[in-house]
Amino acid sequence: MQKLLLLTLSLCLSAGAQYKKITLTEKFYSGGSAFGDLNGDGINDIVAGSFWWEGPDYKVKHQIRKLVANNKHTFVKDNAYMPEKYSNSFANWVRDINQDGKNDILIIGLPGTSFYAYLNPGTPEGKWQEVVLRDLVDNESPELVDIDGDGTEELICNYDGYFGYAKMNPAKPLEKWTFHKVSAKGKWYKYTHGIGMGDVNNDGRMDMLAGHGWLEQPANAKPDQEWIYHKQQFSNGERHCGAQMFAYDVDGDGKNDLITSGNAHGYGLYWFKNIDNKKFEKQTIMGATPQDNKFGVKFSQLHALKLIDMDKDGLLDIVTGKKYWAHGPKGDAEPMAPAVLYIFKLVRENSKAYYKPIKVDDNSGIGSQVNAGDVNQDGLNDIVVSNKKGVFVFLQKQ
Repeated sequence: MQKLLLLTLSLCLSAGAQYKKITLTEKFYSGGSAFGDLNGDGINDIVAGSFWWEGPDYKVKHQIRKLVANNKHTFVKDNAYMPEKYSNSFANWVRDINQDGKNDILIIGLPGTSFYAYLNPGTPEGKWQEVVLRDLVDNESPELVDIDGDGTEELICNYDGYFGYAKMNPAKPLEKWTFHKVSAKGKWYKYTHGIGMGDVNNDGRMDMLAGHGWLEQPANAKPDQEWIYHKQQFSNGERHCGAQMFAYDVDGDGKNDLITSGNAHGYGLYWFKNIDNKKFEKQTIMGATPQDNKFGVKFSQLHALKLIDMDKDGLLDIVTGKKYWAHGPKGDAEPMAPAVLYIFKLVRENSKAYYKPIKVDDNSGIGSQVNAGDVNQDGLNDIVVSNKKGVFVFLQKQ
């Protein structure tokens, strides 16, 4: 246990919304983050890689594992990662994986590495037991989703050139999860970008989304059965795919559309209007120039997205931003531009839909993952991010 050296509070004002920014640290610990009650006091805590902070003020930090350094990716400096390099934490979740009544922490490291569970010891001084749930997980946007409706989440990812999911045995949750492929074998590898789940054709079954199209889940699909492939370009190109992907009825016409970023290291935020489940029309929310957005907003490197109703109007909004220094200070598009965090509020007017950008912050951005939800349990949804700028919580205020 140790006291945080830095705790910065500020108000972030944006049209119709107000957020209190809490800076937990300015050190680079993780590209992913999560929240949940880890010490059993009924208050949500924050997780970012190898550390967690006690809510509600996040002044006390605990370490759950050692920082990992190697000559290829992760160099440790001052007990944190150098922002020019990478962390061994791309995605984080809080789940009671072994059903013992205590929330545990799930972490995926760099793409092409393992999926870990860290079991909650129940005391701040206790040791978090590390359990490997998968030896290898590919794709830079893996997510936990209940694919088959059995109440247990699966991990969507790539493996060995296939799109698919890793499934847990609920009776033995700490055994290694079994990967089930749903696609034909392709050239997808550990740094493949873009994956998601959603019911594209409204048949009641979750389909898999990718930058190159969508895979329709057949009725009564068997494990490792190839799903029906529908080719469609949902990105800026084969090697320029985005981040997390979602199926959602943007314009309210009863058909689920597709939402994603066009290039995790370049430009573009889009929704694709579903015409007939076979044809999708690209709608630009934000492009490479200010003229591409009706409000003049432009930023690059949308490496993570979250779809959530931020203002409780019944419509799902997009939370995203800029991944600062994804490949260091000289890589990608506009690496030195402000690390912005935005909400794109969905607006429906006169049978048409558009997204209104609301800037939350300009000195934090996103990582490879962005999380949102009611962190402080006041009925309003908040945002949690961890990246090369540090670890941040944005609490929405009335």
